[in-house]
Amino acid sequence: MPKLSVIMIVKNEEGCLADCLTSVCAVADEIVVVDTGSTDDTIAIAKSFDATVVEMKWEDDFAVARNRSIAAATGDWLLHLDADEVLDDDGMLRIRQLVDNDGEGADAVELVLANYCDDARAWRWVPVAKGDDRARGFSGYLPVGLLRLFRNGQGYEYREPVHENITESVVEAGGVIHSLDVVIHHYGYEPAAEKNQAKADLYLRIAREKVAAHPKDLKALADFAEQVNACGLVADA
Repeated sequence: MPKLSVIMIVKNEEGCLADCLTSVCAVADEIVVVDTGSTDDTIAIAKSFDATVVEMKWEDDFAVARNRSIAAATGDWLLHLDADEVLDDDGMLRIRQLVDNDGEGADAVELVLANYCDDARAWRWVPVAKGDDRARGFSGYLPVGLLRLFRNGQGYEYREPVHENITESVVEAGGVIHSLDVVIHHYGYEPAAEKNQAKADLYLRIAREKVAAHPKDLKALADFAEQVNACGLVADA
């Protein structure tokens, strides 16, 4: 039977990591957590779920950290999650079924990331039904299709230091990509404003460095424009 490894990178996520791991521990054969310098109880929480914890120095490159998690995983299939995400209950069973059937003809699978927020003016914003506990008080979400489930041992790798993605690598390797209507609930806008600002500043700095290194790369420019806009620098965007 194919094995499923959940792979993550984390830093100081004691407030949300347990919820994330609880949502996948029943179907994951292995959990790999790459910690990039936590000073809170993140590592202890990960180990309480029998996760394999790999500690590494943060290098200002999300792709490098993601690839470290791939290198440490032993499963036949890998599911990428972040600590502020929770896999939907129904989706958990569907993913397990797909892995047990060795991908059902796919080498990689796009899932739906539901980014909860209250910005009704945002493009693609979808309101949630009143009383939906999964929204955790948010009024809506932004659905984004992302490649989050893929075969291990195929040479797939994450690229780009910020807004990292693995899709380009899968396509280059000739991997078959399917889509699955499975939702990952993302609560990344939930922390305090101070934490949000620190995260935005980090992304902006890395995006700025990427543009400086590749000034004619349209993807780098688009990512930079998106980040300066998120930081409120509309004219620069």
